Amino acid sequence: MGSEMCIRDRYNIPKLGKNYIANWQHHDVIMISSKGERYYEFHPWEKYITPVDTFIDKDIPIYEFLMDLKERGENINDYKTIWYYY
Repeated sequence: MGSEMCIRDRYNIPKLGKNYIANWQHHDVIMISSKGERYYEFHPWEKYITPVDTFIDKDIPIYEFLMDLKERGENINDYKTIWYYY
């Protein structure tokens, strides 16, 4: 039997390791800015065992991401379904 690679969106968080965006039990969306940035609060898995701080970070707005791809020479029309990703 072979193993299957699964590509999943994740954050690599200092002192916390990898946190998968699809796994809502380890983070909360705490704010969405006027530019469309999502602010996340990531919770360490051991938060009920020992005092550990949470980690807050933001992603980039989709439009800004698309403009970055365009500057790199990508055809942004290939990414038109990105607007429906969450």
